[in-house]
Amino acid sequence: METTYNKIRYTDSSYQEDNNCCTVVALSVAGNFNFEDSQAFLAYHGRKLNRGFAYLKAYMEIFKLKQVELRDRDYRNITYTKALDKYNLLLEGTWLVTTTTHISCIKDGKIEDWMKYGDQDRVCSIYRVEGIKKDLPKDKIKIGKEIIEKKKAELKKPAKRYTKSWKDCSYYGEKGVYQYIVTVTTWDKRKKRLTIWKDYSNVIEETPRSWEYGSGTQYQVEKFEYKLNPHYIEDED
Repeated sequence: METTYNKIRYTDSSYQEDNNCCTVVALSVAGNFNFEDSQAFLAYHGRKLNRGFAYLKAYMEIFKLKQVELRDRDYRNITYTKALDKYNLLLEGTWLVTTTTHISCIKDGKIEDWMKYGDQDRVCSIYRVEGIKKDLPKDKIKIGKEIIEKKKAELKKPAKRYTKSWKDCSYYGEKGVYQYIVTVTTWDKRKKRLTIWKDYSNVIEETPRSWEYGSGTQYQVEKFEYKLNPHYIEDED
Protein backbone atom coordinates (compact mmCIF):
# COMPACT_ATOMS: atom_id res chain seq x y z
CA MET A 1 0.00 0.00 0.00
CA GLU A 2 1.25 3.47 -0.92
CA THR A 3 2.53 5.56 1.99
CA THR A 4 0.90 9.00 2.08
CA TYR A 5 0.96 11.84 4.56
CA ASN A 6 -2.73 11.39 5.40
CA LYS A 7 -2.21 7.70 6.05
CA ILE A 8 0.67 8.49 8.40
CA ARG A 9 -1.23 11.32 10.03
CA TYR A 10 -4.40 9.43 10.82
CA THR A 11 -3.26 5.84 11.37
CA ASP A 12 0.32 5.81 12.65
CA SER A 13 0.69 6.04 16.43
CA SER A 14 4.43 6.73 16.13
CA TYR A 15 3.61 9.95 14.27
CA GLN A 16 1.29 11.06 17.08
CA GLU A 17 4.14 10.73 19.57
CA ASP A 18 6.72 12.65 17.53
CA ASN A 19 6.91 16.39 16.83
CA ASN A 20 9.03 18.24 14.29
CA CYS A 21 9.19 15.05 12.23
CA CYS A 22 9.09 16.47 8.69
CA THR A 23 12.29 14.60 7.81
CA VAL A 24 10.65 11.31 8.81
CA VAL A 25 7.47 12.05 6.85
CA ALA A 26 9.41 13.04 3.72
CA LEU A 27 11.58 9.90 3.87
CA SER A 28 8.53 7.67 4.39
CA VAL A 29 6.49 9.14 1.54
CA ALA A 30 9.35 9.52 -0.96
CA GLY A 31 10.52 5.94 -0.45
CA ASN A 32 7.14 4.39 0.36
CA PHE A 33 8.52 3.26 3.71
CA ASN A 34 6.79 2.58 7.00
CA PHE A 35 6.89 5.69 9.23
CA GLU A 36 8.17 3.79 12.26
CA ASP A 37 11.02 2.27 10.24
CA SER A 38 11.93 5.66 8.78
CA GLN A 39 11.87 7.17 12.26
CA ALA A 40 14.20 4.45 13.54
CA PHE A 41 16.56 4.78 10.56
CA LEU A 42 16.96 8.52 11.16
CA ALA A 43 17.38 7.91 14.90
CA TYR A 44 20.30 5.64 14.03
CA HIS A 45 21.80 8.54 12.06
CA GLY A 46 21.43 10.91 15.00
CA ARG A 47 17.94 12.37 14.87
CA LYS A 48 16.44 12.96 18.31
CA LEU A 49 12.77 12.39 19.02
CA ASN A 50 10.72 15.60 18.60
CA ARG A 51 13.62 17.41 16.92
CA GLY A 52 14.62 18.51 13.46
CA PHE A 53 17.55 16.83 11.75
CA ALA A 54 20.31 17.39 9.18
CA TYR A 55 18.88 14.74 6.89
CA LEU A 56 20.94 14.84 3.68
CA LYS A 57 23.60 12.25 4.51
CA ALA A 58 20.96 9.73 5.60
CA TYR A 59 18.82 10.44 2.53
CA MET A 60 21.78 10.01 0.20
CA GLU A 61 22.27 6.52 1.59
CA ILE A 62 18.79 5.54 0.43
CA PHE A 63 17.88 7.78 -2.50
CA LYS A 64 19.45 8.75 -5.78
CA LEU A 65 18.96 12.51 -5.62
CA LYS A 66 19.48 15.20 -8.21
CA GLN A 67 19.60 18.75 -6.93
CA VAL A 68 17.74 21.31 -9.02
CA GLU A 69 19.93 24.28 -9.86
CA LEU A 70 17.99 27.33 -8.80
CA ARG A 71 18.16 30.24 -11.16
CA ASP A 72 20.23 33.20 -9.97
CA ARG A 73 17.32 35.38 -8.92
CA ASP A 74 15.65 32.47 -7.19
CA TYR A 75 18.55 31.58 -4.92
CA ARG A 76 17.44 32.50 -1.38
CA ASN A 77 14.64 34.55 -2.90
CA ILE A 78 11.86 32.21 -3.99
CA THR A 79 8.86 31.16 -1.97
CA TYR A 80 7.43 27.66 -1.62
CA THR A 81 4.40 28.33 -3.83
CA LYS A 82 6.43 30.08 -6.54
CA ALA A 83 8.86 27.15 -6.60
CA LEU A 84 6.00 24.69 -7.08
CA ASP A 85 4.85 26.63 -10.13
CA LYS A 86 8.15 27.76 -11.61
CA TYR A 87 9.86 24.36 -11.47
CA ASN A 88 6.72 22.34 -12.36
CA LEU A 89 6.84 20.31 -9.17
CA LEU A 90 3.12 19.53 -9.23
CA LEU A 91 3.17 17.76 -12.61
CA GLU A 92 4.93 14.45 -11.97
CA GLY A 93 7.75 12.79 -10.12
CA THR A 94 8.90 12.85 -6.50
CA TRP A 95 10.46 16.03 -5.14
CA LEU A 96 11.96 17.18 -1.86
CA VAL A 97 11.70 20.90 -1.19
CA THR A 98 13.58 22.40 1.74
CA THR A 99 12.88 25.73 3.41
CA THR A 100 14.80 27.34 6.25
CA THR A 101 13.10 25.12 8.85
CA HIS A 102 11.31 22.37 6.96
CA ILE A 103 11.45 19.68 4.28
CA SER A 104 8.39 18.88 2.20
CA CYS A 105 7.74 15.96 -0.16
CA ILE A 106 5.74 16.41 -3.36
CA LYS A 107 4.84 13.13 -5.02
CA ASP A 108 2.89 12.55 -8.24
CA GLY A 109 1.50 16.07 -8.21
CA LYS A 110 0.38 16.06 -4.58
CA ILE A 111 1.89 17.84 -1.59
CA GLU A 112 2.42 15.05 0.95
CA ASP A 113 2.90 17.31 3.91
CA TRP A 114 1.21 19.80 6.23
CA MET A 115 2.39 22.61 4.00
CA LYS A 116 0.01 23.72 1.29
CA TYR A 117 -0.15 25.60 -1.95
CA GLY A 118 -0.10 29.27 -1.04
CA ASP A 119 2.55 29.06 1.70
CA GLN A 120 5.27 31.69 1.41
CA ASP A 121 8.21 30.05 3.22
CA ARG A 122 11.55 30.77 1.56
CA VAL A 123 12.93 27.81 -0.38
CA CYS A 124 16.58 26.85 0.13
CA SER A 125 16.91 23.81 -2.16
CA ILE A 126 14.98 21.38 -4.36
CA TYR A 127 15.87 17.74 -5.01
CA ARG A 128 14.35 15.27 -7.41
CA VAL A 129 14.22 11.67 -6.21
CA GLU A 130 15.38 9.75 -9.28
CA GLY A 131 15.45 6.33 -7.66
CA ILE A 132 15.84 4.27 -4.53
CA LYS A 133 19.27 2.71 -4.01
CA LYS A 134 18.14 0.25 -1.35
CA ASP A 135 15.56 -0.42 1.33
CA LEU A 136 16.06 0.86 4.83
CA PRO A 137 18.72 -1.40 6.44
CA LYS A 138 17.13 -3.71 9.01
CA ASP A 139 20.13 -3.62 11.33
CA LYS A 140 20.01 0.18 11.50
CA ILE A 141 16.25 0.11 12.02
CA LYS A 142 16.70 -2.25 14.96
CA ILE A 143 19.33 -0.05 16.60
CA GLY A 144 17.24 3.06 15.90
CA LYS A 145 14.18 1.56 17.57
CA GLU A 146 16.23 0.79 20.67
CA ILE A 147 17.39 4.42 20.76
CA ILE A 148 13.80 5.66 20.46
CA GLU A 149 12.47 3.38 23.18
CA LYS A 150 15.22 4.54 25.52
CA LYS A 151 14.33 8.17 24.80
CA LYS A 152 10.62 7.53 25.35
CA ALA A 153 11.41 5.96 28.72
CA GLU A 154 13.34 9.09 29.68
CA LEU A 155 10.47 11.34 28.63
CA LYS A 156 8.06 9.39 30.82
CA LYS A 157 10.05 10.20 33.96
CA PRO A 158 8.23 12.83 36.05
CA ALA A 159 9.71 16.27 35.53
CA LYS A 160 10.20 18.87 38.24
CA ARG A 161 7.00 20.84 38.49
CA TYR A 162 7.02 24.59 38.64
CA THR A 163 3.50 25.44 39.67
CA LYS A 164 1.80 28.75 38.99
CA SER A 165 0.35 28.83 42.51
CA TRP A 166 2.81 29.71 45.28
CA LYS A 167 0.66 27.83 47.81
CA ASP A 168 1.16 24.57 45.87
CA CYS A 169 4.78 25.19 44.96
CA SER A 170 6.56 21.91 45.75
CA TYR A 171 9.93 22.90 44.28
CA TYR A 172 10.60 26.35 45.71
CA GLY A 173 7.92 26.48 48.38
CA GLU A 174 8.02 30.27 48.59
CA LYS A 175 6.17 33.25 47.24
CA GLY A 176 8.24 35.85 45.45
CA VAL A 177 9.92 36.96 42.23
CA TYR A 178 11.85 34.44 40.16
CA GLN A 179 15.04 35.23 38.28
CA TYR A 180 15.25 33.59 34.84
CA ILE A 181 18.73 33.17 33.36
CA VAL A 182 18.43 32.12 29.73
CA THR A 183 21.38 31.12 27.54
CA VAL A 184 20.32 31.44 23.92
CA THR A 185 21.69 31.24 20.39
CA THR A 186 20.88 34.27 18.28
CA TRP A 187 20.11 34.23 14.57
CA ASP A 188 23.80 34.77 13.74
CA LYS A 189 24.90 31.84 15.97
CA ARG A 190 26.17 33.93 18.87
CA LYS A 191 25.67 32.87 22.48
CA LYS A 192 23.84 35.36 24.63
CA ARG A 193 22.65 35.40 28.24
CA LEU A 194 19.40 37.11 29.14
CA THR A 195 18.23 37.84 32.66
CA ILE A 196 14.49 38.18 33.06
CA TRP A 197 12.33 38.75 36.13
CA LYS A 198 8.85 37.34 36.61
CA ASP A 199 6.64 37.18 39.68
CA TYR A 200 5.42 33.92 41.18
CA SER A 201 2.15 34.00 39.23
CA ASN A 202 4.00 33.65 35.93
CA VAL A 203 6.35 30.75 36.71
CA ILE A 204 6.16 28.40 33.74
CA GLU A 205 5.93 24.64 33.94
CA GLU A 206 8.45 23.45 31.39
CA THR A 207 11.63 24.51 29.63
CA PRO A 208 10.85 26.26 26.32
CA ARG A 209 12.73 25.54 23.10
CA SER A 210 12.57 29.16 22.04
CA TRP A 211 12.22 32.40 23.93
CA GLU A 212 10.52 35.59 22.76
CA TYR A 213 12.22 38.64 24.18
CA GLY A 214 11.93 42.37 23.71
CA SER A 215 10.28 43.33 20.46
CA GLY A 216 9.21 39.82 19.55
CA THR A 217 12.72 38.53 18.79
CA GLN A 218 12.88 34.73 18.80
CA TYR A 219 15.93 32.99 20.26
CA GLN A 220 16.82 29.30 20.31
CA VAL A 221 17.22 28.28 23.95
CA GLU A 222 20.39 26.42 24.91
CA LYS A 223 20.08 26.54 28.69
CA PHE A 224 17.25 27.68 30.90
CA GLU A 225 17.58 28.26 34.64
CA TYR A 226 15.39 30.03 37.13
CA LYS A 227 15.45 30.50 40.87
CA LEU A 228 13.74 32.47 43.59
CA ASN A 229 15.57 35.70 44.28
CA PRO A 230 15.71 36.12 48.08
CA HIS A 231 15.80 39.92 47.83
CA TYR A 232 12.34 39.92 46.27
CA ILE A 233 10.44 37.56 48.57
CA GLU A 234 7.03 38.93 49.42
CA ASP A 235 5.52 38.58 52.85
CA GLU A 236 2.51 36.31 53.02
CA ASP A 237 -0.75 38.16 53.43
